[in-house]
Amino acid sequence: AAHPKAVEATLRGQSAAIRSLRNLEVGKDAGQLPLTARLRALVRRASGSATPLLTCGDVQLDPGRRQVRFGGRAVTLTTREFAILHALLLGKGRVLSKAQLEEQLYGWGEEVGSNTVEVFIHHLRRKLAPGLIRTVRGVGYLIEDMPS
Repeated sequence: AAHPKAVEATLRGQSAAIRSLRNLEVGKDAGQLPLTARLRALVRRASGSATPLLTCGDVQLDPGRRQVRFGGRAVTLTTREFAILHALLLGKGRVLSKAQLEEQLYGWGEEVGSNTVEVFIHHLRRKLAPGLIRTVRGVGYLIEDMPS
């Protein structure tokens, strides 16, 4: 038979892991999750970015503060609009498919609407600049590198 203290420690460890998975599934801030935060820092360092600020033309996105500025003014985005813009800016110059963008928006087992990505892209174009996000028919979307 297992020692009661060992069983208690095992259960405590499992409940912490379950809480972390639940946090991911409900979209809690990944900054609260140590492994995710470390992975983001590694990606940021690997891309040669000393600061987390992502820019393209007049658009500035600060992932740490979850803030977006366009032409010097603050722009309010929903969580999912922010996630799409963040993914597109990280992949600046590369086409991201609809499926890749959906992965940024939804957790495991969540139902994805057929035109959800298109709706969020439309909202971003309206809030920022119509020409910022380019549609590549049959492939996906991209933000091209522009001078700041």
